[in-house]
Amino acid sequence: MESSGHLVVHPWQFNTEEGIKNASLVSFQPVLIDIFDRDKCHTDGQSLDIDTIEFRDYSDTGKPLIENIKPNGIQSVRRGIKAYNTLLQDEDTNIEMTIDGVNIQHNVIYKRVFGKSLNDAGRYYTLGNFQNAKSVYRQTLKINDNPTCEVDYSHMHPAILATLNNKILPTNVYMVPDGILPIKAGAEPNEAKKQIRALSKLGVMIIINSNNKRSAVSALWKAIKDKEDIVNLLDLRITSNTVNRGLVNSFIEALISNLSFAPEDELFNTNLWLTLQNRDSKIATFVINDFVERGKVCLCWHDSFVVECDQLDNLERLMKEAWRYVLGNDDNCNVTLEYYSGEDRPATYLWPPKKVQPCNAN
Repeated sequence: MESSGHLVVHPWQFNTEEGIKNASLVSFQPVLIDIFDRDKCHTDGQSLDIDTIEFRDYSDTGKPLIENIKPNGIQSVRRGIKAYNTLLQDEDTNIEMTIDGVNIQHNVIYKRVFGKSLNDAGRYYTLGNFQNAKSVYRQTLKINDNPTCEVDYSHMHPAILATLNNKILPTNVYMVPDGILPIKAGAEPNEAKKQIRALSKLGVMIIINSNNKRSAVSALWKAIKDKEDIVNLLDLRITSNTVNRGLVNSFIEALISNLSFAPEDELFNTNLWLTLQNRDSKIATFVINDFVERGKVCLCWHDSFVVECDQLDNLERLMKEAWRYVLGNDDNCNVTLEYYSGEDRPATYLWPPKKVQPCNAN
């Protein structure tokens, strides 16, 4: 197929000493794409362009691409993602991660994915599965041979939601009353509580993405049923194949109570997650653009960022500035250091803070 012009194979190359850092890729050529469903090809394959922006119809379960859409402001967005990827593709940029004892150099390219307009979603996604790397591998990342650190926003979507409603985020947003989810006999209590907290985070995400309480209960019930390992210390089953729906319902009700700072008709709104992702993508863009302007690599994981250790102080400050720029105040802005792979926290030359006015995104 390669000789006939249907595709081009870019073979895997790996040589740390010579700085070769190309993963195996197969580029579908137009003559091949035209044989198949174009949306399917773009969904399962990723563009190699460094200024890719996608628009998708999330009201359709297939999330099809929306073709030929050119909203006002798209050229500015395209220039931003192009500048970001140009820095990442620079010959002097080296991004390396150790997986199962092997140092792998990654060719990182981002694209942005919106809903039907630039005001829906807009997150940064990488070509391939780079962003899906387990946290244990992410901590081995090196940028230009330097150790890295990661900082994330705590409770990002609930915090944005509270800020949009002019409320302070409750400290118990992921906490539920003891006993709502029973713990199995003999289970280690602290480990079981970690599972409950992880399930709470999943539950809140499901609520934000649901259009009513019933669908939220069904979605969480299915997640528990399909992923036994995430709740193997909790006693949630009636039989080996049946999850207690009553327990799941009580759990969702407790989480909804924690989110009571938002009106229920706003909470159960199919477009809410598009709004929240749009805000977090604007925040990410603020951070990324500043690093790009200074020629420094900043890798985005939606609500967290990875930079070289000597840029930690700059990153933390920029994340707070970005929050204030997009949301208008510092309410509910909390950043957490996820890992720091350097030996000591070095003194950092702090960049001058930007003098910006809130963008009134909300």
